[in-house]
Amino acid sequence: LKTARKQFRLPSNKLSYVAHYLKLGEKPSSSNMELWKSCMNGEAKAWKEMKKYNINDVILTEKVYDKLLPWISNHPNHALFNKVNAIVCPTCGSQHLQRRGITRTKTMSYQRYHCQNCGAWSRDRLANREDNENTLVGL
Repeated sequence: LKTARKQFRLPSNKLSYVAHYLKLGEKPSSSNMELWKSCMNGEAKAWKEMKKYNINDVILTEKVYDKLLPWISNHPNHALFNKVNAIVCPTCGSQHLQRRGITRTKTMSYQRYHCQNCGAWSRDRLANREDNENTLVGL
């Protein structure tokens, strides 16, 4: 939800609003204080209702997370935990990457990739040597 606040600047950052905005479904009606009190009193029916509410809440949170994944800048790099000897998306871990041109820094150029699974952009870790043979670095 911090990513939604930072990237989209929505009028509300509540899970229910963000999910509705992203067209991912509706959050179940919120649990009220009476339900909480019933759970604290050990009522089985209240616990069953609370469990259903929590399961739906987690499912909706996962959907929002998956949708916002390309915009999460501080997400752990999935390529670090990849056991397959292949190039994978650092955002979602998918191997469905498409080469999409070259990105350049001040001194190097790198192959750029677009993930067909989550939509995130990434680049090679190693520079393209043939593109950088005649590059001088200023002192």
